[in-house]
Amino acid sequence: MIKDEEVYIFKGGAHYTLVEGYPKSLKEELGIAGRVDAAFLCDDDNKVHIIQGQEMLVVDLTATPRVVIERLPLPLSDLDAALCGPNGVDVFKGSQYYHYDSPMLLAMGRMAPVAEDITPEMMGCQK
Repeated sequence: MIKDEEVYIFKGGAHYTLVEGYPKSLKEELGIAGRVDAAFLCDDDNKVHIIQGQEMLVVDLTATPRVVIERLPLPLSDLDAALCGPNGVDVFKGSQYYHYDSPMLLAMGRMAPVAEDITPEMMGCQK
């Protein structure tokens, strides 16, 4: 989990127990500085995608030390969160979200797709 300028890693199965030595600064853990607007990992990918302003930084998690391997412009800014799943990437801004089929399409898009409203069902809420 990334909060402000720190990275938190929790033990699997013990969801609220930090791995020893954490939190660490973004600079120390991922080689980047500054506040993060959103971040996401996709299944079967060893890269974390960090969104800062209108730019997406890609960090290879298998590299030591970890460094930014790509800096990609984005068609959106001021995002609140992002989530990668089997159907692509959803980026959230306020009460709406935008869907992209992949992180690369998010970065390559020159215009944002039509915004959709976030529903309670999307967040696992029941009526």
